[in-house]
Amino acid sequence: EWWRHSFPRLFPTERLLQQALVKQLPENARVLDIGCGDGRLLESLPPAFGKFGTELSEGAAEAARERGVTIVRHEDVLAGKHGAFDAITMVDVFEHLKQPHEFIASLMPVLKSGGLLGVSTGDGDYCMATCDPEGFWYWRVIAHVSMWTEAYARFAENALGCKRSFVGRCSHYDVEFKLWFKQAVQKMAYEVYHDHKWTWAKPVC
Repeated sequence: EWWRHSFPRLFPTERLLQQALVKQLPENARVLDIGCGDGRLLESLPPAFGKFGTELSEGAAEAARERGVTIVRHEDVLAGKHGAFDAITMVDVFEHLKQPHEFIASLMPVLKSGGLLGVSTGDGDYCMATCDPEGFWYWRVIAHVSMWTEAYARFAENALGCKRSFVGRCSHYDVEFKLWFKQAVQKMAYEVYHDHKWTWAKPVC
């Protein structure tokens, strides 16, 4: 049911990634999107970009083709049949991988020297993920088995010889200010309540 995840515009997380790609890549860059879905991220990139995607769902792959995306087989990519890419992106994919580091490492040979690896996924350092993991909605999705953290990012930099050029954090969805403010207050209260340094404030929170 790939269409349940098909939306007419980019999510805030995708917009951050798209802006970084446009800013840092050459005008004729070749971009590979792993698990490209219906191709909306690739479609949003400049027309001169070469746009390639892997996608397990045939329905989503067909929708991506209609948006001008060249669908390729993951095995062929790893074999180097489509050459090297200026950027490889993974949007809402990392959390589904049982061996995410090994997966990312397998992509490095087809990423050009100085190329960009863009990963958009849940934040494992978010307060709810660390203080109350069993209650965090992201972990309640049974298909989510991995979480990106700052510790992993440092490890990956050293293990893969990479250097982070951009880190952005935002909500996955566009949120009205009123709801954002409410959630911000709730988040602050939650952190205060669970931090032993703020025990005096617990009755208030």
